[in-house]
Amino acid sequence: VFSPTVISHEAVVSTQSTGIVKEMNQKERQQLLYFATGSSTLPPLDLTGERTRDRVSITVEIQHDSRSALPMASTCGQRISIPLYRSFQMLKCKLNTALQCQTYNLG
Repeated sequence: VFSPTVISHEAVVSTQSTGIVKEMNQKERQQLLYFATGSSTLPPLDLTGERTRDRVSITVEIQHDSRSALPMASTCGQRISIPLYRSFQMLKCKLNTALQCQTYNLG
């Protein structure tokens, strides 16, 4: 299981993005992982239960320029850029739309 790392002064966005991930089912989490990293699977575990490769860490950046844009991802940097939306519901809806666009090869 992975959780997003948020670098921002907006602590509420950290709570919201973590809350969204916790509410996701396994398929949605897999879509989020693919959206942010380009891989739909986590690295395998070794015999001690540790990841055999680097730990998956997704950085979430807050964008202040457009509240109507969809979240964007940079798979090379394992980074998601999210506009500072007005509500949790809007964040959830926009992220879901971005994930669906990726599913249909629109992202």
